[in-house]
Amino acid sequence: MRVRSVLLGTSVMLCIATGSALADPAPSARGLLVPAREAVLSAEIAGRLVSIPVRPGQRFNKGSVLVEFDCRFYQARLAEGRGKLAAAQARLASNQQLHKLNSIGDLDVAISRAEVQETQAVVEAAALTIERCKLTAPWPGRVVQQHAKTFESVEAGKELLEILDDSSLDLEVIVPSSWLAWLKVGAPLSVSVDETGTNHPARISRLGARVDPVSQSVTIYATLDGSAPDLVAGMSGTATFSSSP
Repeated sequence: MRVRSVLLGTSVMLCIATGSALADPAPSARGLLVPAREAVLSAEIAGRLVSIPVRPGQRFNKGSVLVEFDCRFYQARLAEGRGKLAAAQARLASNQQLHKLNSIGDLDVAISRAEVQETQAVVEAAALTIERCKLTAPWPGRVVQQHAKTFESVEAGKELLEILDDSSLDLEVIVPSSWLAWLKVGAPLSVSVDETGTNHPARISRLGARVDPVSQSVTIYATLDGSAPDLVAGMSGTATFSSSP
């Protein structure tokens, strides 16, 4: 009876040990949700802001006007340049006629042609400046932060709006560099987001280009499968990988 009890106890211990080995948790690591695209829009010209129709957190479409400057001064310069261009073109046409009559030389015509080219460049520069009086959205997204207010006068280079595109979110995960031996692009994983308590499937889209020599870690990037409107850039969670070493 004692031998049977010992054998039974040994069998139970073996089963527990085997079950424990089979129940080893899948490899996991912490991850951060980041937007597909983000940018800080800065003023390309100096001037007074007359309109900022979007506010932090507000959504916008591609091509929407996000910031508008008072452009009357630049419009006046464009009108002045167009007037000078018309005058230069008229002088060139007159000199070309005089040249045909041998009343003036080649140099006079060349100078007139150069004046036309110079004033044409001035007009084009003024027109380009006016285009910069309105900052439009390069893609659909949301406003993260506003760095200037309506009616403020700003210098060129001043940061105005921070925006991001959250139409799709990527997951950045820092993992041990030894995992590169089995992590592959396209491999599936799931992420459990702390803030929402929800789980979302994803796939590895890119592997980091450099290993951190100090921590022996590398960043990998994953793309969420499908839409997840409840998620916001900056949320964090735990990424669990379906494959293991």
